[in-house]
Amino acid sequence: MSEIPELKREYRENVRFIGRKTDYEALLTQLAEEASELAQAALKFRRALGYGTETPVRPAEACGSLLEEIADVCVCIDTLMIVDRFGDLLLILDGMTAMNDVRDRKAKRWAERIKEAAGR
Repeated sequence: MSEIPELKREYRENVRFIGRKTDYEALLTQLAEEASELAQAALKFRRALGYGTETPVRPAEACGSLLEEIADVCVCIDTLMIVDRFGDLLLILDGMTAMNDVRDRKAKRWAERIKEAAGR
């Protein structure tokens, strides 16, 4: 498994620009819309892999759509991290953030659940 790459400088600059120029309510709306599209893309990919109802979409196409939606959600989240208008979201993009701590805790909990289920 590969390491998570560092974010490119141009990307960070673009995210900061989006955050400065976009209304906070619009950012939250965009995140909700993109998250919904991500859920749909994940379900479509699942179907393309042969689980559930058949779909004419090939796995490669469905995977590409899933990656697009993941990226859209990531841009929204990164923009909200930069903007942090209310001080209760995330503080910085370049260093350790509250989000990293939450992510660590969530991944650990998920892994523990899988290990517990395997031990039954």
